Amino acid sequence: MSSCAHEGSTPHHHVDVAASVAASARRSTAFAAATVGLAVATVAVAVFGAGATGWWAGAGGAAAWLAATLAGLVALVVAPGSAGRALVAAAVASALVSVAAALWIATVGGHALWAAAGWALAGALSQFGQSFLWRRTLHQPGEAGEFAREQAMSAGGNPWPRRLTWWAAPTLAFGLWVWILGTLPPAVLVVAPAAVVLQILLARRNLAGAR
Repeated sequence: MSSCAHEGSTPHHHVDVAASVAASARRSTAFAAATVGLAVATVAVAVFGAGATGWWAGAGGAAAWLAATLAGLVALVVAPGSAGRALVAAAVASALVSVAAALWIATVGGHALWAAAGWALAGALSQFGQSFLWRRTLHQPGEAGEFAREQAMSAGGNPWPRRLTWWAAPTLAFGLWVWILGTLPPAVLVVAPAAVVLQILLARRNLAGAR
């Protein structure tokens, strides 16, 4: 903390906007690269653990990620009431769609490793696109760019390895859902509530998180 002569004796904080923006861009790039690397590693594990012929379950996992994401976004937009209620509605919609997809993949004999790999790959590609848009927005003029820079300045340090752990949780959960439901389909009565709780925790974490 320091003070400037032209401001008298009132101390204030100096914020280096350029440094904050650059740090936010680096964190976003590192996180996106890590998600892609993790997804590729998951695909490799699926190939060696389940065989390349099970790739169709990976396609199902990617489609499940897309469907669950869209369901959550739609619920977030159309849900009446407060932001908190909308958040819960989005989490419930996303969780139920993901569990339904996991049950379908398990029922038709899809391998849990491939299902998780497909989910991870879809999420990683999405994160890569989000990172590109975020870095671009940080340098844009106008209201959108100003808001992004304010977020970058207020974010401080948010280590990407910690964010990666939270990002990987849905991938691990989806693979686990497929495995459990493939072994014991009636377990859907337990899996569905667990998935809802997980999605609510992740949604709250994402809202509180910073780039």
